[in-house]
Amino acid sequence: MIKSVTLPGRLSGFGSTSGGMSGVKKQIDALLGALYPTGASLERRAEKRMPYPHLVYLTPVAPDGHTPAGETQVVAGKHLSENGLGFYHQQPLHYRRMIVSLDQGNGRWLGVLIDLTWCRFTKQGWYESGGRFLQLVPSPIDETPLSSASPQIDTSLAVEEFMSI
Repeated sequence: MIKSVTLPGRLSGFGSTSGGMSGVKKQIDALLGALYPTGASLERRAEKRMPYPHLVYLTPVAPDGHTPAGETQVVAGKHLSENGLGFYHQQPLHYRRMIVSLDQGNGRWLGVLIDLTWCRFTKQGWYESGGRFLQLVPSPIDETPLSSASPQIDTSLAVEEFMSI
């Protein structure tokens, strides 16, 4: 037997259509407030992540933290936030600190030093990694023609395919 429970003062008038969507939103908010009191959160991240289905260039850096020190790799972006980036790649990454180059359009590139903090192998045979941004740095892509950056992924595959992983 299924019992229904009404939270006092939380769901009164829930079945009524007089409140419209704002009424539904208020009631759902109240229900979630009861289930997850202040301090509890469904999302552990403090900042909002946005989908970022674009190609991203990663360049390893020397110990000084800003001098490019290896071959640039192309990866497929997944999520971008003010504090970090998540992405997919085909090969293991051998560096923890890298320069992320993000295309700003019109031939301009944003360079950000990233500290890669996690990596996992997906069941589709790809790696998913991410990290936190540390500081702005010059992008090595500004100084290198794109044709000389050797991509490590088959760019003919649609980035949207990776978003479903």
